Amino acid sequence: RHPLGFINSRNITLIGSYYHGVGMDPTLGGPCVIYLHGNASSQLEGQFLVPNLCKYGIFVCCFDFAGCGCSGGQYISLGYFEKEDTEFLLDQLHKHFNLGPFILWGRSMGAATALLTDYPLVIGRISDSSFTSAIATSMHLPSFFVPAVIWFLKKQVIQHANFDIEAVSPISVCRQSEVPCVFGHAEEDQFIPFEQCRRLYDNYPCKMKFLMQLPGGHNSRRKKNWIRLGVSFILE
Repeated sequence: RHPLGFINSRNITLIGSYYHGVGMDPTLGGPCVIYLHGNASSQLEGQFLVPNLCKYGIFVCCFDFAGCGCSGGQYISLGYFEKEDTEFLLDQLHKHFNLGPFILWGRSMGAATALLTDYPLVIGRISDSSFTSAIATSMHLPSFFVPAVIWFLKKQVIQHANFDIEAVSPISVCRQSEVPCVFGHAEEDQFIPFEQCRRLYDNYPCKMKFLMQLPGGHNSRRKKNWIRLGVSFILE
């Protein structure tokens, strides 16, 4: 494990780690998987990738988004600034450590970030429980209340965190070329309904894509078959 620390364009320190297998020369660089954690989590969430990938000569990078873990910042942005920070980190890892190409593996907020991120050396994505947009979560309210609630939330987010929540919309991303992607989502997810994953999958323009229905709910521990699928996808 090697510690990482970078200061982004918003003058926030981002803290992370990168890992490699025994016998690998870290100065030579190589392919790298970056894990993007969910809301209220940290880089520790992605450590399961280390024993699964480093033995194959693949670097693993995990970091704390701004407002999480050991990184600076007060707020998360559900993908808005996380996209910017991920692209910044990709650039730093490539320039200073000769890492690349990259695959992004994200969960929940991190999955949305993986779908939003645009960087030329990203050759694949793994999306676990992404949402179609930051405001498209379950709202158990009468329908006539929803527009007012969304307006209030948008106003509060702009005032306190300085970003537009409506701009966080993975399903609205339109790129001329897209990379292969694996989608996974829990069938019983009560926070982000499975139907949102189905819409993301159907709208994803690359023909090389796969969707796995996962057991449990939004925060359930993932089974070995999901991890095995992701690792196989990365190795291919």
